[in-house]
Amino acid sequence: MTWYTQIDALLSDTFGVSLGNFGGELALCVTIVLIMLLRAFMGASRASRTVTLVLTMLGFLVAILLQHPFGIGCSSTECATSAATPLFTGLLMQDGLTRFLRPLLLVFGLLYTLWLARTKLLDADNASDYFVMILGAMVGMCLMVSANHMLMVFLGMEMASVPCYALAAFQRKNRLGAESALKYAVFGAAAAGTMLYGISVLCGILGSAELPVMGSRLAEIMVNGCSFLTAFVLATSVVLIAVGLAFKLSAVPFQFWVPDVFEGAAAEVACFLSIASKAAAIGMTLRILLGLLNVDPTLLPNFAPESIVLAMVPAKKFAAILIGLLSVVTCTYGNLAAYAQTNLKRLLGYSTIAHAGYMLMPLAAIAVTVDSNMETEAFTALGYYLVAYLFMNFVAFIVTAMIRDNTGSEAIEAATGLSRRSPGVAICFAIALFSLVGVPPLAGFAGKFLAFATVWKSGLVTLVVIGIVNSLISLFYYLRVVKVAVVDPEPEDMDAPEVSALDGSGLLCLALTIPVVLLGLYWNGLIQYLTTAAASTFR
Repeated sequence: MTWYTQIDALLSDTFGVSLGNFGGELALCVTIVLIMLLRAFMGASRASRTVTLVLTMLGFLVAILLQHPFGIGCSSTECATSAATPLFTGLLMQDGLTRFLRPLLLVFGLLYTLWLARTKLLDADNASDYFVMILGAMVGMCLMVSANHMLMVFLGMEMASVPCYALAAFQRKNRLGAESALKYAVFGAAAAGTMLYGISVLCGILGSAELPVMGSRLAEIMVNGCSFLTAFVLATSVVLIAVGLAFKLSAVPFQFWVPDVFEGAAAEVACFLSIASKAAAIGMTLRILLGLLNVDPTLLPNFAPESIVLAMVPAKKFAAILIGLLSVVTCTYGNLAAYAQTNLKRLLGYSTIAHAGYMLMPLAAIAVTVDSNMETEAFTALGYYLVAYLFMNFVAFIVTAMIRDNTGSEAIEAATGLSRRSPGVAICFAIALFSLVGVPPLAGFAGKFLAFATVWKSGLVTLVVIGIVNSLISLFYYLRVVKVAVVDPEPEDMDAPEVSALDGSGLLCLALTIPVVLLGLYWNGLIQYLTTAAASTFR
């Protein structure tokens, strides 16, 4: 291939294929530039909070419209089942996983911006800074879920993480927030360095940084016979990479930053970290898992597909054991540690840790199985759980911020008497908390049922038993919050929170509670879409 042929192929790939599938990220980047120019030329007084909010919402809306399955000329089924498409010479991948998670992140970004329009966190001076960081982090998260190359895995993770460090310390006069942000940044730097070292070792021994090629090289090593030294180096590098992933997932033992950051940062920031960062980390973990273990037989024409599957069994078992162990320890620690909490945000932080453990269980099922039908079921369960988690956790954080704005406190006791003054908001809060437990017929129950069912079918019965026990444990600390907000009488020494269900935050809270109920009653629609999305995710 001549130099001119290579340039022509690169231009054809970039302008003919890649940019058309990268419109969402480009829309976010353009929005960032517009906000910064607005601030630079008009100043903080004229580049008001309202204008910045409108620009951000328009940016997210355009990005959503440019994404599949919402893109013009592409139905949801067509987009979900269309073949996986490498972008930018294989750095990114457009497949069912990307087409599901990227719009999910962008829809959350739009809803999140609508919520920020009604909270007291932002003013004309700091709104542009806040939204530039949110948009920048969202670009990084979109890259995380579509990364097909270890370089993009690391770049996406850092693009998402660095703005989050600054967001944690966004309230500059909050000493606790600054302290927790420093802890967050230090932990993040250590995790990123460890992960980068693991990536360099793994890419070095496999001779490539492109995930599909790495998977084929790993399969070739396993088929030809893996020595003890090679196996040790491979396992060590994977564990080092898992450190960075566990940090983003807030999985034990790399979860220490979560409760402190959630307590020190604003509820709005904690919400963003709890939902968007978690979804992106799950997508990136699944992307790496599939790249290394779900080998395309066409890349190894000299080996029979059956021999490749058989040779990869030890690697798949190792990944399943590692992920399963992380999931068990994480959900158990999160639920037990939540008992002693008196701060709503800190309690939701430990809840976030626990739910990270639940989400890891379907990933363990995907790692251990060699059945394509089981892979599809596990992917469907994981996707359903992520959608349910978005809505129910979002409602919980919205109510927490409403209580803070009304009472000036984020303690659990500040919610006392909420049902007397604001029955609609109290009902939404209770529904969200019961859904986080997994009480039927709510979305959280559907998500956990699907997750536990697919894990059971894959043979990981221990994980299911531990998951069910943890769900029962979590019932008690969630019920304590529901009791304070709904059952306990109004306090005599302080006013009960009075937050209207008819203002902006209240209406958004009501709107987000509706899917929490509907997704617990009607499963088929989302399951069918996720099933079709899996068709182009698993080779």
